[in-house]
Amino acid sequence: MNITLIEERDIYQWEHDLGKFPARPFISALWLESFRNSKRHPVYLRFVSGGKTLGLIAGLSIEPPYPILKKLYRIIYFFNGPLVIPQDNETVNRCLGQLTAFARVKGYSHLNFGSYDYPYSLSPQNLPFHQRVRQEYIVDLRGDISDVRKKIKKTIREKVKKSEKSGLTFHQSDSPKFIENLLPLLESTKSVRVSKGYGDYSYYYMPYFDRHLLEKLLENRIAHISYIRKADEILCAELMAVYRNRAYSLLVGTSPEGYELGANAFLWFKDIEQLKCSGFESFNLGGIAEDSAPSGLIFFKTAFGAEKHLCSGGFTPHLQGRFFNLLTDLYKKTSETEIMKTFADWISGK
Repeated sequence: MNITLIEERDIYQWEHDLGKFPARPFISALWLESFRNSKRHPVYLRFVSGGKTLGLIAGLSIEPPYPILKKLYRIIYFFNGPLVIPQDNETVNRCLGQLTAFARVKGYSHLNFGSYDYPYSLSPQNLPFHQRVRQEYIVDLRGDISDVRKKIKKTIREKVKKSEKSGLTFHQSDSPKFIENLLPLLESTKSVRVSKGYGDYSYYYMPYFDRHLLEKLLENRIAHISYIRKADEILCAELMAVYRNRAYSLLVGTSPEGYELGANAFLWFKDIEQLKCSGFESFNLGGIAEDSAPSGLIFFKTAFGAEKHLCSGGFTPHLQGRFFNLLTDLYKKTSETEIMKTFADWISGK
């Protein structure tokens, strides 16, 4: 089977073609265009065989801060691996071979693959590749609502009843301004987790996340907010990616009072009901790094009927030559301030 790679520049055609494949929010134009700026632009690629599109992949072309660094580190970042029909290792490997050849010709140094909402194996044979595996927990919303509810543990249902008696209510918002309410709740959740020994972390865990980006996702309607209130106080809030029949919980924050009243459990319970009634087939509760999986967080996610999936990503070594690997490693470990100082020293002859 001969496979060729075609770059698609019409995003409306891209969305049309994407409609023929299983829904994935992180490959959609609405998601990727939210990241566009002077140093990042989306790249949409189709794998074609026999005149038919058999696979799709899309990501962000990332330019380094200075043109002189292009040889060292100019990457395409993909939030997940390719979608292909059929989704088998042989077809994926052939597609990745074409993608690697494309990247070399276009002067890219690396291909970097996230594993978000990608419950498939990504371990190409005979290609330079370093695999990364994460756990994600996904609630299957197919079937009757009664079947979905049965998967939720009794302890969660009891918490939800108590939350309702305490006056908690469920709400939604599409306003980018809501991010100012979300951020303090994320800080609160971070403090709680760190106090329990989860280790320090950034809630901007996805590449290129920042406040402006979160607002842009809401503006482009690829994400929305679910939140829990008691009277006028917001106790818990979540940023959720939504695309066709799939949803992905990106960020959840809860206040100290919210934890006491079970607002976080109430939120996901209501999310599941709302998504099911709206025709969604999948709700991804997010991932846990393979080497640092807190048992409490796993227990909480599985209590909603979520099943564990191993999601694969990874990255290539330098595609323009092995010699560049060492220089790239040094560059990646050096801050931008240090790079600027080095250039200034070179120019001044120091």
